[in-house]
Amino acid sequence: MFLRGSSNRWLPHSRVAAPTAAGLSLALTLAAICSVSACGGDDPRPSGLATVSGVDAGASAPSVTTPDAGDDKPASATAIAVPARPALSNTANRCDTLSATQIQLYADQIAAFFAQSRARLNVLDTSVSPVGAPIDWIDAKSQTAAAKLASAPPAPDVPELTDPVLTALQTDLLNPLLGADSNLVPVARIDGVAQLLQAWQCLTLSDVLSKYGSANDRTPPPTESGGGESTPDQTWAHHYASTYQLGAAYGSAAVLQVPSPYVWRNDEFSLGQVALSSSATGTLQTLEAGWQISRTLYNDNFPHLFIYYTTNAYTNPGDHRGGYNREVDGWVQVSKKVYPGDALVIGHEMPIRIYMFEGNWWIGVNGEWMGYYPASLFASTGLGVVGDTVSWYGEITDYRFDNIATYTEMGNGQFAGSQSAYVRNIQFEAITGLTPYLPGGVSADKPGCYTIDSHPNSGTVWGSYFFYGGPGKLSLLCP
Repeated sequence: MFLRGSSNRWLPHSRVAAPTAAGLSLALTLAAICSVSACGGDDPRPSGLATVSGVDAGASAPSVTTPDAGDDKPASATAIAVPARPALSNTANRCDTLSATQIQLYADQIAAFFAQSRARLNVLDTSVSPVGAPIDWIDAKSQTAAAKLASAPPAPDVPELTDPVLTALQTDLLNPLLGADSNLVPVARIDGVAQLLQAWQCLTLSDVLSKYGSANDRTPPPTESGGGESTPDQTWAHHYASTYQLGAAYGSAAVLQVPSPYVWRNDEFSLGQVALSSSATGTLQTLEAGWQISRTLYNDNFPHLFIYYTTNAYTNPGDHRGGYNREVDGWVQVSKKVYPGDALVIGHEMPIRIYMFEGNWWIGVNGEWMGYYPASLFASTGLGVVGDTVSWYGEITDYRFDNIATYTEMGNGQFAGSQSAYVRNIQFEAITGLTPYLPGGVSADKPGCYTIDSHPNSGTVWGSYFFYGGPGKLSLLCP
């Protein structure tokens, strides 16, 4: 099935559902979730030739046209036709070395964890999002021990947007739970049993809670202060098109385009994000936000809004230690309209803001504060006070069990250039306020497959920005 937004971009699914509100003024048709089992065979998007923008047959890197002061985006680049990508791939090899007893033990632990997690929430109502995802509505104040929410900063400023992103919940105009006179806030329900039947078979609880799908897989993007190193588990490779700026960081802001990359294997993902990090204690701590496509996490092919944090270099996820969205305790949800895990309409622009305010790391989306991570989650010499690095980047994971490079796309599948995904108006929050983002490092670790083109402090309406992306193995330049 396909979702068409007002920007005429397609969002993949398998069955189209009717709009949830009569006379809906959005040029949008929402659909039911495409489960892993339903999407495990054929590519859900239109077949045929794919194109790779900005790459000549013999070129090593794409050319880029810089936007003029009044431009929204540069003129189009050249394109070459390449073979169509293969069907979606299932990755079942992880079950081969496990006994039936081990598999059942892992399943029981996962189901129990999420059942107990939901039981701790004060769930007062439930609904189903326009894409079929269950939502629990909880008392916002019940998330804190003192039954009191932190004071929010002033509403975040955002640049002018040509096509602001919409979450699935924001399109559900008749949902009575969105009323401003209620203390209820939405959180994505994690149904451990359903996920076990689809995407979590043969995984341990630590695997499920980890950022990369394996508890031993820990490869942050490269910076001068660490990251990019090999990890104990070499089953997955990570490929980045990344930028970073060092310095005392109290937040960051930018506008991300939300694309819909093809993700080949079920155990892989593709994302675009910001990470604010600190290695002051000798152990990496991060808080992160962006968009992501991951069938393992979300059981569909939608791009989703995500957040993540780690207090221990991704080594020990769990409540108050690290994890995705509301899968683990730590995040405090405040917004009634925007919540971690919700589906996003593709092709639109999504402003994201991270800001340290009165002892909490607030995350804003679409000009609204979504919620916060208490700084007390982190070490007092690290993110408990300030970060030392801000990174903006695209990332894909490559499941290498079969030693075949992945066809998973980064960004929208185009090499960095005027037709690719982008992040614009990037800013670095110093103690004096927001300043232009001036990355000290820009890199693409597999430039034949994925590239980046950075324009810091460009002097245009886009400020500091970069293009990024690539088609993976589909590229003739990808080894």
